[in-house]
Amino acid sequence: MHAVEGLRSASPAPRLSAVALVALALLCLAPAAGAAVPFKDIVSSGPLTHISIGNELGCQVAYSGDTRLELYPSSVTPGDCGTFLLIGDALYAPDFASHGRSAISGLSSTPFTPVSQTEVTGAGTSASPYKVVTVVNAGATGVQITETDTYVTGQESYRTDVKIANSGGQAATGILWRAGDCYLQDSDSGYGFVDAAHAAAGCALNANNTPAGRIEQWYPITAGASYFEDGFSVVWARIGSKQAFPNTCDCATNRDNGAGISWNISVPAGGQATYSHYTTFSPRGVAGPPPTTPPTTRPPTSVTQPPGSCSPRAPNICIDAPGDIRRFGCVRIGNFVHRFGVKLKKTRAGFFINRVSRVTILYFALDGGANGADRKRPYYADVAGARLSAGTHVLKADVRLKIPAYQQRRFPTRFKKTRYRKQLKFRFKTCPPGTG
Repeated sequence: MHAVEGLRSASPAPRLSAVALVALALLCLAPAAGAAVPFKDIVSSGPLTHISIGNELGCQVAYSGDTRLELYPSSVTPGDCGTFLLIGDALYAPDFASHGRSAISGLSSTPFTPVSQTEVTGAGTSASPYKVVTVVNAGATGVQITETDTYVTGQESYRTDVKIANSGGQAATGILWRAGDCYLQDSDSGYGFVDAAHAAAGCALNANNTPAGRIEQWYPITAGASYFEDGFSVVWARIGSKQAFPNTCDCATNRDNGAGISWNISVPAGGQATYSHYTTFSPRGVAGPPPTTPPTTRPPTSVTQPPGSCSPRAPNICIDAPGDIRRFGCVRIGNFVHRFGVKLKKTRAGFFINRVSRVTILYFALDGGANGADRKRPYYADVAGARLSAGTHVLKADVRLKIPAYQQRRFPTRFKKTRYRKQLKFRFKTCPPGTG
């Protein structure tokens, strides 16, 4: 079993005035620092708000509103997740020993050698997805991996394409794995589920994802994959034994689990081959690849919902305020969630303050009303838009951050100061009755 990472403690935030903000702030969780491994972070409005790729092919994901990251260790980036490659008898893997923390043990492997990693590109659309390209070498084998990770805003899956190029003088044969140690938020244990027809296994809140609940799944695009779900240490041991995944799922056992997919590979000398898959995260248990056609973004005109009560059957009831304003010029109906964008601030040592700091308290205020507070790390606010009068409104957030004591001890000369403050503002307009 993993060691307990800490209890989640959230005191309810006080309400603001009746026409104002419901002062329950949801968590906007930036991947935690503390790892020596550099990574690039795809940041978006979500629902996958952070997709972090190590320069050695480790990975970590944050889901909108979740209090912890999606893969163990749930406060470390990169986590126990990534790409593994067997060439001949040599096993290559991310540099887990240099992560902030890891539960991977007994895996005798050589870290990939980082070659290059791009900045995040793209606009987060289907035509131009966010993209990070990472290149590593598998030792001196002549095999190079180019991994391309892409994400389209609004989807619960991100795509990974692993291109294996062989510049050696003979065929490169072996196994490619993509796997991770699941973390299902409320508990570090869960059941399994599998879509055997598509060789897609994952971790689930409920056995066989019945009834549908929170899931994490590896869904292959490239044919010929094998799947596996079992205890996390069993998954790592299978890779460590240099065996392809066995197409099994211990689906009915509640345990501290992991899952993944693998391919047997053979790349001729001077050739290349690409293996692709989706990694899916869904609190509602929606498995498989993302939909081929995006849902309509036009909200209904006669239905309102209380804050935070998005309906899976009618997702458009939950209004994204900035998007609604771009499309219609104002917030037309109902309640909405606003995410404050927070730019990363560098110190002279190159540390991203927002990644290594912790929020000590955050205040929200709407139209100058009384403050609501939250002592977590949120930048999301639920606004009771159905109660607002027509006109212009201002939502403010006052964020107080502090560099944790352990970071100060670890890097005693890197921080010019240890406390920071962010003051954020969002101005929006509500429509008169009957607009739209």
